[in-house]
Amino acid sequence: MIVWTVTLTAPTFARSDSGCTFTHAAAASAASDAAEAARTLALAYGAPAGSAVTITIDGSVIARAVIGPSAIGHPDPTPVLDIADALDERISA
Repeated sequence: MIVWTVTLTAPTFARSDSGCTFTHAAAASAASDAAEAARTLALAYGAPAGSAVTITIDGSVIARAVIGPSAIGHPDPTPVLDIADALDERISA
């Protein structure tokens, strides 16, 4: 069984999402689900700058990114979207 967890840690709250697959043949599906959860957590909760998103698969941290401030001072989730995209690209390769 492959277990994935995505955690959003913000200064004032934390959220997480998780799931699993029961065969190693479905590992790509688990990674893809984790990438989508990272995108969702970064965008859906309006996380402030300084919030971190961590992707863990089978107990190993696969990727971590911090939401930074944009040029106009708003939170910029681009680093989280980039790690999610990179995970999807590794699956496709």
